[in-house]
Amino acid sequence: MDNQFLSQEEIDALLKGTVGESQESESQGSAEVLTAEEKDALGEVGNISMGSAATSLSQLVGRKVTITSPRVEVSNEKEFFANFLEPYMVIEVEFTEGLTGKNILIIKEHEVGVIANLMMGGDGTQTGEITELEQSAAREAMNQMIASSATALSEIFKRKINISPPKSQMVNSRERDIYEPFGGKEIVVIYFKMQIEDLIDTEIMQIMEPATAKEVAKMLLDKLYGGMEPEPTVEYRESVKESKERVEGKDKHGNEEYLNLPSDEKLELILDIPLKVEVVLGRTRRPIKEILSLGPGAIIDLDRLLDEDVEVLVNGTLVARGEIVVVGENFGVRINQILSPRERLSKI
Repeated sequence: MDNQFLSQEEIDALLKGTVGESQESESQGSAEVLTAEEKDALGEVGNISMGSAATSLSQLVGRKVTITSPRVEVSNEKEFFANFLEPYMVIEVEFTEGLTGKNILIIKEHEVGVIANLMMGGDGTQTGEITELEQSAAREAMNQMIASSATALSEIFKRKINISPPKSQMVNSRERDIYEPFGGKEIVVIYFKMQIEDLIDTEIMQIMEPATAKEVAKMLLDKLYGGMEPEPTVEYRESVKESKERVEGKDKHGNEEYLNLPSDEKLELILDIPLKVEVVLGRTRRPIKEILSLGPGAIIDLDRLLDEDVEVLVNGTLVARGEIVVVGENFGVRINQILSPRERLSKI
């Protein structure tokens, strides 16, 4: 009889083994939703598309905005939204052409208030509950950001990408509001670090379904590899790492260099991406009542001297300074100074 029954210790051991195998299986299943190459590709696409979104937001709030350092994770939708301890605003669009699925942008309540305050001529101070007017201002900013992001995707992939009119809402997690746009399934979350000068230093989140994320990643990888899978994986990841180091002004040994971009064919896509170049003659800040009183003949004083160089910005980042010249019937800029990689990084 003793041989026909298991001891309690043996039962416990079997149960632990079963649970361990189940957890390992779930972990492996989650990890296989996106490959390492697909996560890298999503990060690169996010860097470019959110860089465009940052430029749009910067123009709206009149402050320097940077959105960088994408981090890609696969999460359970219910668990992800359950972790929010404060209200947040979501902007949701559906791809109607060029891609399939939804694209969702999430910003927390405090940041929503700061952005709205800046758009309404304030100094970025956010106190108390956000009013309907402030929510409306913030919605417009996020609408512009997600539209700029879609435009950037069109430029990256050289194909038409259209989105539906944005839907927005404030979700109050304190009152247990439920927001599950994907029905509780697994989601891909791309976290970005967003800074607005010394006012905001936070994370914003972009969310999509795994199928949409894979579609975006495949479009980039197909462009890089002509439809072939990257091989080998280690070489690909080292190449991406080395490329980032070189762009930051360092070679693979950690030595500083001016801007020695690698000639690897994998970077040809990046070299073809159009960047927005702006020339800033000067800046100033004025109260709303003064802006509303402007009319023909009004003069606005700027913060730049007559003989001072203008700034040349690429995707919102200062890269050079120069002087205004006339080229035929157009204005142009003669470059007098190129910022070094170290100086450029200090502006990011």
